[in-house]
Amino acid sequence: MWTDRQQYSIANQMAVIAAYAAEHRLTIVRTYIDEGISGL
Repeated sequence: MWTDRQQYSIANQMAVIAAYAAEHRLTIVRTYIDEGISGL
């Protein structure tokens, strides 16, 4: 993400993934975060 104002920020993505994992009884064993400016 290139800005904190984006709807799908890293924090938001992590929250959605954690909720999905909890609903499906999955365990998150490792998290990788790339806070780079671009996905190119």
